[in-house]
Amino acid sequence: MTDRPSEEEPKEQHKAAWDEWYASGDAEPWETAIGDDLEDEPEWR
Repeated sequence: MTDRPSEEEPKEQHKAAWDEWYASGDAEPWETAIGDDLEDEPEWR
């Protein structure tokens, strides 16, 4: 038996980190800095 995370665990961790980052207000300046006008939000949003 291994201690590898399930396939869903990293996805949930990524979603939680994204949500925390987005809520922090850091997303807006980042979008201004890259200025590509592309929708970068993950599908699950």
